Amino acid sequence: MKLIWILLFPVVCFSANFTLFTIPKSGTHLVIKLLESPLFCDAARDSSPYHEHFRGIDPVRYFHKKGPAQKAIVPIRDIRDVALSWIDWVEKYPEHCPIINRDAFFSMSKEDKIIAMFSPEIWGKSLFMEEYKACMRFIKAVPSDRLLLISFEKLLGSKGGGSDYEQLEEIRRVADFLSIPYNEQQLQETAENLWGSTVTFNKGQSERWKSEYNASHIELSQAVCGEYLMKFGYEIVR
Repeated sequence: MKLIWILLFPVVCFSANFTLFTIPKSGTHLVIKLLESPLFCDAARDSSPYHEHFRGIDPVRYFHKKGPAQKAIVPIRDIRDVALSWIDWVEKYPEHCPIINRDAFFSMSKEDKIIAMFSPEIWGKSLFMEEYKACMRFIKAVPSDRLLLISFEKLLGSKGGGSDYEQLEEIRRVADFLSIPYNEQQLQETAENLWGSTVTFNKGQSERWKSEYNASHIELSQAVCGEYLMKFGYEIVR
């Protein structure tokens, strides 16, 4: 909620309540940094607690219990890069190992770990794949006018190897979706302060998979997650 003065009289502007649903390592902390910036912090506070991962709850039921005015934000990132970030994450924080057979996972080569991320039937229950499947079910179930999909790659801006224009437009989309009033200077200031370290933010690289996946990894990841990749316009290797 914000107070805006018009002709010396305060007008109360209510932004939409929302929940941020994320697959871990899909840009969660970058988006949280955006939502807690001065432009969005009032909406985040009014919606608190506003962040949930897909796994561990029924996200569709959770969302609808919030009421017909509730909105949802979901960051989208190339799932092949998400898998690589999961591997980095669990190597740094072993308690978050995404499969049951931890000993086997940590004894694998990097090449086999990539296979394990997309092959739960081989290596055991995969939290990574649970999150992915729950995300796809959620996106299909929530009305499009109450759902905003935001691109991790576009939010990076030039400091993260992307485009400043796309970053600014992605921030604008979030503000419009949440009915938050803004001017161009506020958008620019938000964009300029978005890049930088967060709790678990690593390098924010995009298309990292192109240098770390071999032909088998590409074929497997596209077979398992091809619907996601095509739906959101990511490159498919033929």
